[in-house]
Amino acid sequence: MVRVDVGRTNHMQCLLYPSRDILEHQELYNNILTTFSELFEWIEMVMKEFLPEDYEVLVELGQNLPGGE
Repeated sequence: MVRVDVGRTNHMQCLLYPSRDILEHQELYNNILTTFSELFEWIEMVMKEFLPEDYEVLVELGQNLPGGE
């Protein structure tokens, strides 16, 4: 018996975890994180101001992702 269009998803594979590179190069990772956090804060501010409805949808969807707040 063969089932068509049926699959299984291992949701444990979708969970984020720090890679060995991040752990080995912690200072570089922190610098990149700091730099991009400023960029993402700016993007958030612009989206809230110019696309408030789309922003709210993205916030709701982001909360469903692993690590979402």
